[in-house]
Amino acid sequence: MQKLSGSGRFFGQRVSQGPAVIGGTCRLQGAISPNTGLPLTQHAAVKLGASGFAIPNWDVPEVHFLYSWKCCISQGDLSYRYASGRLEIIEYTAGTEDFAGFPYDGYPVVFPAAQFLLRPIPEEDQEIIARLNNTELDQGFKFENARAGQLSIPTHQFGGVPFLLNPLMEEKRCVACGDEMVLIASIGNNSFSHDGGFFGNDFVQLVFFGCDRCKVLSAVNVAS
Repeated sequence: MQKLSGSGRFFGQRVSQGPAVIGGTCRLQGAISPNTGLPLTQHAAVKLGASGFAIPNWDVPEVHFLYSWKCCISQGDLSYRYASGRLEIIEYTAGTEDFAGFPYDGYPVVFPAAQFLLRPIPEEDQEIIARLNNTELDQGFKFENARAGQLSIPTHQFGGVPFLLNPLMEEKRCVACGDEMVLIASIGNNSFSHDGGFFGNDFVQLVFFGCDRCKVLSAVNVAS
């Protein structure tokens, strides 16, 4: 599985204006569920820049980490392409099943926006994550080391190598060109606004892959 080189970024201090946002609404045309016509859930949006989170060969100013838990999109992968200032959905699971009460009662259409700075992941944290992802090592490590226990809960990470609930997950191929995509981000449950979070479960994770040729992002839903 291909991953971005270099260190990743966690969320840092919460601020009134920052390069990263949790929640909010993606204002780009096309960011709606083709199943329901409702806005796709924006889990995060991050401005790209050399001094923070960067994706090589991407010329869009901001990337949006989107998915839908209120329609059949939640049953498979979601892929969307940046094209001429709008989004084009090119892969999703179609269906109009009733998702009342899922992921939990009162699930919002849009989560309140909260803005953050990004901070580099400390080298010692990256070493712990690498060990947690190594299925050949003793997995009791996460119970013996307090920081490993914290890092074994999926969180929001951009770039680098995130903790993966399924470190043996298959590579993701771009549905537009067939090339292997690069793992670029992990999204965890914390929405900073609702106790239930984005998923209603701390041990669910969205893993995002990117194709630099096609400017496609793909979200893969992973559960423990």
